[in-house]
Order: sequence, then C-alpha cells, then structure tokens
Amino acid sequence: MPSLFYSAWLRLRLPYQRTRLGRGWLSISTLLSLLVLGIVYSQLTGITNWRSYASYLSLGLLSWNLLASNISSSCDLVNRVKAQLLNQELPPGYYVLEQWLTHLFIFLQGSLGIALLLIATDQSFLHNLMAGGWLGLLNLSIACLWISIIVTSISVYIPDFVPLVPVGLQLAFLSSPILYYSKSLGKLDWISNLNPFYPFITLARQAWVSNMNWGLQSLILVLQIILVAVLLPWLDRQRWGLIERL
Repeated sequence: MPSLFYSAWLRLRLPYQRTRLGRGWLSISTLLSLLVLGIVYSQLTGITNWRSYASYLSLGLLSWNLLASNISSSCDLVNRVKAQLLNQELPPGYYVLEQWLTHLFIFLQGSLGIALLLIATDQSFLHNLMAGGWLGLLNLSIACLWISIIVTSISVYIPDFVPLVPVGLQLAFLSSPILYYSKSLGKLDWISNLNPFYPFITLARQAWVSNMNWGLQSLILVLQIILVAVLLPWLDRQRWGLIERL
C-alpha cells in the first residue's frame, strides 16, 4: 500500500519537476480557469450573488474534472501498462488504484488554492465543508474509482467505446448545470438527467446548495464501497483476458 501512494505521488510530481513553481501550477491553472469561466457564465446567466456562485462553480468544475480525467485515463489504461502486466505480478486493479490516486492528488492540489480563497472570502464555505460537504466529496471520489474499473474493462472488450468517450464527456459537460444553475436551462432542465455522472456532482455540492441528507449520503457511501470491493477482485481475475484482447 505505501508503494501505491508513493507511485501515485511521483506521477503527480513528474510533469512539474523542472518548473520553478512545481505542483503550484495545478492551483494556478485551476484558479485561472475558474476565474475566466466564472466571469463569462456569470454574465451569460445574470448572476448577482457572486459568493454563492463561486462555491457552486468551483465545486462543479473541480468535481467534473476529477470524474472526466479518471474516465478518459481509464480508456487506454490496460494498453499503457501492458508490459507491466506481462512482466510483473501486480494485478490490473493496482494500476487502476494508482491512476485513481494520482487524479485524486491532482484534485486536492488544484483545489487547495481555491479552497483557501473561498474560506477567506466566504465564511459559510468552511462551515458547509465541515457540516457534510466532506462526505459528498468522499462519495464523488469513491464513484470515480468504481467507474474507472468499469471503463477500463469496457474499453478493452468494446474498442468502439473508446472514441465515443471524449465526445460523450464533452456533450455531458456542456449540457449539465456545472458552470451554470439548472434554472438557466428553463424547460430543458431535464437534459441534465441524461448525464449519468451528474448525480455525483450533485452529491458533492449538496451541503452548499441545499440541506445535507446524511442518510442518503451515508447509504450511497456504503453501497459504493461494497461495489468497489466486488469490482476490484473481478477486474484482477480478467487480467489475461484483458491482455489477450489488446
């Protein structure tokens, strides 16, 4: 287990090892993205409450980036680690966990600057985080893991699924209330229901936009942990079948 965390940490550091700011670029790039998108969409949708919208936008975009990056990376995961699977005894589940932890570290690093800024400008942000927001984010993180396991397997057994992923993610992102409030869609708000991943963003935002449903969040967490406990061994048993199909 320590080697898994260390390997994921190295993958996080590698792209920035020769830069002066290092991993700080993750926070800077995330902050710039939120700033530009916030200005544009606030003007398009007539936002007046900037404090509330800042939390809504930040949680939505950061959550979506975590989901989308895990899904996209899972599409070619087995192909990227084929040599390791052939020459080492580590199961496929190890590499899924390594990838998931890497994206989780990226999420936490990118969120750090945003969280500090929101805490400094909005006193309710820290309160909402401690009052249940952490559980919604935990549910989002666990969802990324079991979704990655499923996508890893599907992408090998159904090759035509892979080219559809970027298109599907882009359409889901643009048609879901991630950068804007659902009321902005008017009569078309049902479109967001077509995005199977949006409910997990809703869970991550729940403590900030409505009353925290501890019972629902806790039940979903337990069910997701059970799902991961079932899917990881199942994926490991598919090791040679996955390799043979590449």
